[in-house]
Amino acid sequence: MAPEIIEMSAAPSAACDIWSLGCTILELTTGKPPHFDLAPMAALFRIVQDDIPRAPARASEALRDFLLQCFNREAGLRADARSLVSHAWLQRAPAQSPSARSIYAIKVTKLDHGNVTSEKSTVILQSAIRQTSCHTPPKSELCKVIALNKYRETEEDDMQDGFAICEDREKTNLYLKDARKQTSGCPAFSKVDISDVNWDTDQHDYDLEIESSTSSGLSVYEKFNDHKLSVPGLFDNNRGFIHDGVRERKTRKREEIDILLFHLTMMEPAKNHDKSISVDLIKLLESGDSEANFLSEVGAISLVEALRSPACAKEALQAARILLVASSNAADVLVEMGVAPLLLPLTSNRSSLLVELLGVVLNLFRLRCSEPCLRVFLFGGGVQLAVELLLKPDESTSLGHHTATLAGVEFLLHVLSVKFKSSSLTSSRTALCRALALRDAPARLAASLESCLAANDSVDRSAAIKIACTLAALCDSDSVVKESVAASSTSSTLLRVLVAFPARLASAWKQGIDGETEAWLTVKLLGALKAVTMTSAAALDSLAMCGAIEITVTILQVVQTGLSDSLERKMVPRRDELEDQLLPIVYYLCRIDRSRLARAARCGTAILLAACVARRRHLKQFALAILCDLCHAAANDAHGGIGPELWRAGGVRLYVRLLVEVYWGVRALSALNAWLKADRRVEAAMVDAGCPVSIVCLFAKLDTTEFEQSLAPLLDACETSPIFARALLKVCIGPRKHVFMLELVHKLERHAAAFVRKMLLEILRAILAASEAPRCLFLATHLDTVLVALLTDGMTSDQVLVFDLARTILSQAAQYS
Repeated sequence: MAPEIIEMSAAPSAACDIWSLGCTILELTTGKPPHFDLAPMAALFRIVQDDIPRAPARASEALRDFLLQCFNREAGLRADARSLVSHAWLQRAPAQSPSARSIYAIKVTKLDHGNVTSEKSTVILQSAIRQTSCHTPPKSELCKVIALNKYRETEEDDMQDGFAICEDREKTNLYLKDARKQTSGCPAFSKVDISDVNWDTDQHDYDLEIESSTSSGLSVYEKFNDHKLSVPGLFDNNRGFIHDGVRERKTRKREEIDILLFHLTMMEPAKNHDKSISVDLIKLLESGDSEANFLSEVGAISLVEALRSPACAKEALQAARILLVASSNAADVLVEMGVAPLLLPLTSNRSSLLVELLGVVLNLFRLRCSEPCLRVFLFGGGVQLAVELLLKPDESTSLGHHTATLAGVEFLLHVLSVKFKSSSLTSSRTALCRALALRDAPARLAASLESCLAANDSVDRSAAIKIACTLAALCDSDSVVKESVAASSTSSTLLRVLVAFPARLASAWKQGIDGETEAWLTVKLLGALKAVTMTSAAALDSLAMCGAIEITVTILQVVQTGLSDSLERKMVPRRDELEDQLLPIVYYLCRIDRSRLARAARCGTAILLAACVARRRHLKQFALAILCDLCHAAANDAHGGIGPELWRAGGVRLYVRLLVEVYWGVRALSALNAWLKADRRVEAAMVDAGCPVSIVCLFAKLDTTEFEQSLAPLLDACETSPIFARALLKVCIGPRKHVFMLELVHKLERHAAAFVRKMLLEILRAILAASEAPRCLFLATHLDTVLVALLTDGMTSDQVLVFDLARTILSQAAQYS
């Protein structure tokens, strides 16, 4: 298991499989997996802490380097499968030939050109013959293999030998005639049909044992089933080596493409040659290999020059589209020739057909470019081209414009979402997002989304979802991009689309559709809005001015309560996913600024958040934080609209239920203390039996940082409300009485910090002031003994405020007696 998976710092990827490959190789070489001698948890710890698993002691340098590349702790820098395949350790391994080629192995013998008798002629049957019950291959197939292996180049061949054979053509033809005479009695070998032989010019056939001759003449004999057979010549067409035919055809086709592209640059505006050139190019490439490199640099230069001319720009785009599909090297060659800046001026012509063709060509570059060339294309004009294909605000549209817009969106979504193998491309994502923001891409994406939803009333929302995903990917960047999105017209358009969600959902239900696509589209848009809210206060103010708080709360209410559909009320699809996005948005919008918090409270946020806490506990980190802040806002609310909303959400009982938890209990106690000062009805609710008991139990559990944080609100509440202080004194747990007083004394004895002692003594003084029988309380809790011990403590003498406060309380106790 890769370390990033154990630490959960990255999603599973191909880099994790490369780490596992290294572990598998270690197990194959040593017989044991890494850390086999450790327990599972210990092994996981060692994977994270150690640098790399230990390599075998006798491993070669090539194997050690291979394992080092597999075990790179940085997943982004770990080698990929393509680079490992070409590693020296794998290249040194003995090649295993395919079973289709391992039928038999033949030794090619050297013959004297005046005598046709073989010096040695041997057939070596491989294991494949034994596995096929000694199947005898057809003689015609045998001749094809012999012919193939005679003229296949091996690593030991000298290229001059081949040229020597071609130069001595006359001698060769003499031997060919002798070979035909010898095979005249054998019909199967009188003529060899080699038209369907697949000449592999790139790989060597290791199953065929070949002996090359550098003499002036060359013939082949073989011995099979006691027959002496010779192979006819392979130079009957006077074209040289057989595999040169394939190369010549590709070269000839490349030259014809160059000629066609040159004619394209010379095309006159008055003549309509575009159809013939496109058709000729398609006919020329339709029978070719899709992975062949048909475009040369000469042809690329002609195509680039054709794109410069407005007269043949349309035909040049057609030719580029055809070549990008048919030739594997067309994209890289055209990028190297500087095609990206030339495509950008073509967007000024908003012709429906032209922009649609530009969108197709743009995405073909995305699919066919290698990573380095894709980066050059992106920052050389590809990004701006994709942005120009998007719709402008208030622009009239047609079907071709929508197609081009979708092409631009797909291009941007790919470059924003793809995880490049190169770390340099990954680090450029932030720069790419900033470049898109400067080119007003967010506003155009939002306008395209709004236009797409207005023009398409069908159930197909795939285009709108792609635009929403692109917006979300763009917003998931640094604060510069987020602030530009929040301050521009993008946020207004995005909020208009969101506020129409209930209407679109109701329309889908009327059409008999479940509304899943509408809900999924809204989830993606809310994801983009959530990313924008996680930024500066200025961006939050801009969103609030656009009505983001009210719109978000409205959607949250629809999600929780559902929509009325004729006679029944139906729940919204993807309810949990929508809440997962809406709650953080409300939290980020309401933080910091009390005025935004008050606006959210007046919209009915409190009761919705309380419902979220009751139904989905994992969202309480957002909901409870807002609910606690609402109590503090209610204390300073001049309009008086927050308090009633809190009582509707459950009032004091909502916060009392939080007192059982350590972290939220302290925040709830602080919230109740703030609300207590603003609303006297809170005092009556806090005197209820449940609240004092919960506070005393919370106080008894606290003993760390949360304990220190709870002292100030507890003291403030006791000083604000003597009734509440007396309620705390009356708490009894089982047979124990004066539980809160005993806990105070116990904490006073345990803690030596001056701040803690001072706060505890002040709470003790407030409790005694509110008590109806302080003398009985002193005697029951032995408080006088604790105070005397505190005064005689040497550490207390340095704590002046603590010493004075303890002496004051003790003197008051003397008055009680």
